[in-house]
Amino acid sequence: TNWYIRRSRRRFWKSEDDTDKMQAYSTLYDVLLGLSKIAAPFTPFISETIYQNLKTADMPESVHLCNFPTAADAKRDEVLEGQMAVVMSAVEQGRALRAEYKLKNRQPLATMHVVCDDEKLLANIQALETLISDELNVRAVEFSTDSSELASIQAKPNFKQLGPKLGPLMKKAVPLIAGLSDAQIAAISSGETVTVELEGKTIELIAVDIEVVRIPKEGMAVSAEGSLVVGLDTQLDENLITEGLAREFVNKIQSMRKELDLEVTQRIQIGFAGDEAIVAAVEVHREYIEAETLALTCSVLPEGDASGTEWDLNGHHTCLVITKA
Repeated sequence: TNWYIRRSRRRFWKSEDDTDKMQAYSTLYDVLLGLSKIAAPFTPFISETIYQNLKTADMPESVHLCNFPTAADAKRDEVLEGQMAVVMSAVEQGRALRAEYKLKNRQPLATMHVVCDDEKLLANIQALETLISDELNVRAVEFSTDSSELASIQAKPNFKQLGPKLGPLMKKAVPLIAGLSDAQIAAISSGETVTVELEGKTIELIAVDIEVVRIPKEGMAVSAEGSLVVGLDTQLDENLITEGLAREFVNKIQSMRKELDLEVTQRIQIGFAGDEAIVAAVEVHREYIEAETLALTCSVLPEGDASGTEWDLNGHHTCLVITKA
C-alpha cells in the first residue's frame, strides 16, 4: 500500500546497511513475490514480469508453475493491525483538516490533539505518536479524553428522525435541542436516553435524534469520526513559517533532480537567490536541506546570475540552480 511504502521509504534509502534496512527489503521482497503469485491468474503478463525480476535459481521458471499461496494466519498480528487502523484514521482526519483549511502538508504545525473517551484505544494510538507527528508534519501530539479544549459542542435536531416522532411539536423542539447541555449531549452520544419536557409532554431523545456540531475554538481546526476527535493548531509562528520555507525549498530541489534524471545517490551543489526570508530559512535549516537533497553545498548565487529555475515558495520568489558535484 502507499501507506506502507511511504512509512518505509527512509528504511529503504538510508546509507547504512543495518538489520532494520535488511528487514525492510526482506519484507518488501516477500510481499511482491507473494503478490505476483496471487495476481497471476488475473494479470498474467505483469505478474510474470515481476516474478522474473525477483526469482532465484532454485525457484520455478515461471510464476504460472508456482503453487498458489495459502493463508498464513499465524503470521498476522491482529492487535497491531487494529492499532494501525486507528492511527491511519487519525492521520486521514488530520490530512482532511489540512486540505479544508488550506494548510500545505509541507508546512509544519505546532500541535495535533487526539481525543478519545476510550482510554484503551487512546493508549493504542499514543504508542505510535512519532508516526502521527511525522505523517502530519506536526511538532507535538497531545492526547486527552476531553474535547472541550478543542471545540464547543451544540446539538441540532435530526429532522428526518424527529419529524414523524414529534409532529407539530417539531418547530418548538428546535430551540430546546439547541439548548441541551454538554453533559446531556455527551450522554445521548454515548447511547443513553435523555428525557426533556416540551409543551407538557415528556420526550425521550436518543443518539439518532440529534446531530452534534463542533464549533472549533479560535486557532483550531477540528474533526470528529466516531469516538475519535482530532484537532490541529492552525496558528503559525515565525519558526514554523521558516521551517515551511525550508521544506518547500527541498521539494523544489527534488523536483529538479527528477527532471534532470539524476541517480538517487548523485551528490549535488545548490545555488539559490531569494529574499531575506529564503536566505534565513536556508541558514537555519541548511543541515536538513543538504541531507535531504544530497547536497555538498548550498550557497547564494552571485548577484545578477539568472541562469537558474524560477520558483514560488509560499509567495517568495526564488531562483534555484543545481549542478553535479
